[in-house]
Amino acid sequence: MAIAAVDRAWFERLVRLTHDVAKDVLGSAECPLAEGDALAPGARYAAPEGGARLELAAWDPDGETAGRLETDGEDLTTSWTTELHTVHAPRTARLVNEVRAGGGLAASTVETRADFERWWSAAAGDGGAPPVTGVAHYRVFELAYELTPAPGQDGNLDLTVAVDLRGHGFARIVLALAAPVRKRLWRRYVGELDGAAGKWNRELPRLRAMADDELRALVVDRVTAVLSGQSSRKL
Repeated sequence: MAIAAVDRAWFERLVRLTHDVAKDVLGSAECPLAEGDALAPGARYAAPEGGARLELAAWDPDGETAGRLETDGEDLTTSWTTELHTVHAPRTARLVNEVRAGGGLAASTVETRADFERWWSAAAGDGGAPPVTGVAHYRVFELAYELTPAPGQDGNLDLTVAVDLRGHGFARIVLALAAPVRKRLWRRYVGELDGAAGKWNRELPRLRAMADDELRALVVDRVTAVLSGQSSRKL
């Protein structure tokens, strides 16, 4: 799978910008402080519109920044838990997306971990362990995945995707015996990745061409929408 490559300096600048913008949005009219001390562990923010709720676990640009954002839908509650180590020079990140149905029953939990040093090393052709790993838990099966980049053509990266699909209970037997079921689930997963890669390849040149003030305005708009609960389901 071919994806557009991004240089490290630009990516790290975008991370710093996003963190700075989030600092400004938290405590604003769109995402006011509801409990605790601003930008401190345990601080809780609640958006008056959109119903989003955010609780910070850590806020240290030189250490860890972490929090949990939760929104309610008609029948589902969606939460995003994020952890980022060192904003100024990102080392690792963890993202957990959980969707719960009525009664608190988990419909799905997807956890992804990224090691940025490994990513830059692999993208330069130095190989090594997969820099992005994760596992998606669903009611009847789970899917473990690994993403590894390598230098490609025309400035792109070749992204290798490794997937391990396992069933739970009766679904374990179905997946073991029914190759078409496994292939259908695989095509669905790869199709989602293809869609995300295609969007990234279209959007990156536009983002890279933006002036600093234009890029900041876009980040302000996106961060405000997410923290106020307007687009948290589209993260």
